Amino acid sequence: MGHNTLTSREMQVERLKIKQIGQQLRNLSMKGAGLSAWEAEELVRITEELFFRDSDLKQILPGQM
Repeated sequence: MGHNTLTSREMQVERLKIKQIGQQLRNLSMKGAGLSAWEAEELVRITEELFFRDSDLKQILPGQM
């Protein structure tokens, strides 16, 4: 069974994707749901903590969730 290992560059790209998704979530929650900037930031923080704290979860591929 092979393990996928990411290079430093690939890890940077993955972290950037997560940050961009966080920014989108922040913007949508403020505009769409009327959350304050603080509430939106907390939503992003909690979401990242729940879904991205486990390194195994960071490797979820599109369609797996």
